[in-house]
Amino acid sequence: MTRVRVILYKAVSFFPGRADRFPRRAAPRPAANGTDGPMDEIDQPTRKRIRRYLMMRKIRIPGIFLALIPAVLALVGTAAGAAEFSADMIQKANGQVVKGRVFVKGNDFRQEMTVQGRTQTMIFKKDRNVVWMLMPENRMYMEMNGSSGAAGMSRTDPGELARSAERKYLGKETVNGYVCDKYRYVHRDASQGTTLQWISKKLNFPVKTETGGKSGRMVVEYRNIKEGRQPASLFRVPEGYRKMSMPGMPGMGR
Repeated sequence: MTRVRVILYKAVSFFPGRADRFPRRAAPRPAANGTDGPMDEIDQPTRKRIRRYLMMRKIRIPGIFLALIPAVLALVGTAAGAAEFSADMIQKANGQVVKGRVFVKGNDFRQEMTVQGRTQTMIFKKDRNVVWMLMPENRMYMEMNGSSGAAGMSRTDPGELARSAERKYLGKETVNGYVCDKYRYVHRDASQGTTLQWISKKLNFPVKTETGGKSGRMVVEYRNIKEGRQPASLFRVPEGYRKMSMPGMPGMGR
């Protein structure tokens, strides 16, 4: 797992949603092997830099959203060459459920989630290998290198899965109105566990993905899929937004 994804995972222990107060939070649910999985990899100096940066700028981002960013980044690769559509998203991870909306246009992917009354948006531009996180309340955005999700992508992107795991075709199943090819992937790296995917040929997109390994279990499913052209404006940073720089953080935009 890359450093940026680990940084964002660990940030949730410091930011419960208020940038001016930083009480200790209960630790995330441990992985099956009794550890915090990727959470253990962050160092204390980096944690302090993140805490100081957001406190100085009084930027409020719900902790649960920060915790889910790595899982969202892992889906960057799934939008490659997909059809155009919008859908409701249901994401379950470590006992928590988050609902949102997604918009897909070929290599572009937009995800919106409302957490603690605030809407947070992430835009993925695969051709440019960039991810933007929009913060409407501050009229700012954070830019990340799309490769930050590479480690997680290997567990969700069909192309990456084919290279890093043994695939077995399990037949056809209909999921949310779409006939899908179901596959099971057993990763060569045992710590990555297994992945199940239901891939719609019509959409060229996984309608449902289940992953399970030492760091926990995640299920991502798309419902109420509406096929049709999506406005290009959905996949751009709105005018008037300022780019947020995080000096010293690898993979973060300057």
